Amino acid sequence: MELSNYQNTNTYHNATHAADVLQATSFFLNSETVAQMVQDNHATAALIAATVHDLDHPGRGNAFLINTRQRLALLYNDQSVLENHHVALAFQLTLAQNGINIFAKMQREEFIQMRQSIIDMVLATDMSRHFEYLTKFQQVIPNLPDLDENRESNSMTVCRMMIKCADIANPTREWKLCAQWARRIVEEYFFQTAEEREKGLPLTMKGFERETCNVPMTQCTFVDMFAREAFTLWCDFAEIPQLLNQLETNYEKWKSMSTNWEPSQNVDLMISKPA
Repeated sequence: MELSNYQNTNTYHNATHAADVLQATSFFLNSETVAQMVQDNHATAALIAATVHDLDHPGRGNAFLINTRQRLALLYNDQSVLENHHVALAFQLTLAQNGINIFAKMQREEFIQMRQSIIDMVLATDMSRHFEYLTKFQQVIPNLPDLDENRESNSMTVCRMMIKCADIANPTREWKLCAQWARRIVEEYFFQTAEEREKGLPLTMKGFERETCNVPMTQCTFVDMFAREAFTLWCDFAEIPQLLNQLETNYEKWKSMSTNWEPSQNVDLMISKPA
């Protein structure tokens, strides 16, 4: 598997994002609490899943692919289209080449278990199922110490949540990185919205039109709707409160910027320097 299998023309969903999610996953696994709950084989699967979780991302979301009747949407019956593609392609590339087949020396059952774990974790990054995974994690957390007989199931529940948080960890990064990643993902959304306008399609990312978008407000909205609840649960479990503190610091920064944001600033979004 090569870096070329990530599309470097994407401003956000590229190999650097994959490396960013891999780093976050590794950081989370270093938490003593997480390490105690995650089985070794699941930890390995998590690192692989983080690496391949957006492989060959086209820079357009699932709804766009479905609305345009893309080949991948038809192939995966409109269900977690991209997530299925990322993990399927990862295995196709890996198993097809002897020199890079990291599973070559695994026993059959061991491979089946590893493969299923990786698939489950990558599919957990589908944001349309965000609250489903949060609810499951929330239900399991209080009983973790007393349910050793369900250790494997609990380990996977933790790993799914871990990958999800690693995937959306941008708001918890130091401000400079947080701002850079925000500009990158918004720029990608701008391109998608422009194409939808051009083709007369439904706007799947409302609010992300270059001519009117308030970029700082989009980041506040993402934190309010998704990131804060996820990281409140995760940081409490993993005992890493500094990430939640950084999230709130960044949130206040975005909030203060939103009052004076002008759409004209969206023209040079990628070359703008963080305030």
